[in-house]
Amino acid sequence: MNLFRFLLAFTALFTSGSAFAQKQDKAIKAVINRFFEGMEKGDTTLLLGACTETPVFQTI
Repeated sequence: MNLFRFLLAFTALFTSGSAFAQKQDKAIKAVINRFFEGMEKGDTTLLLGACTETPVFQTI
């Protein structure tokens, strides 16, 4: 029975983490899509709305 509780807790821990990561991914993709839409349309307002004053460049 202790093994069952451990597996249940382990599964719940990692399931909630992946759901949070999916929400972050959607938010990041929305900003990137808005940026490219602004480039395509030549709309500087969309471009500036997708940018920040303090960018952080990262690689994966």
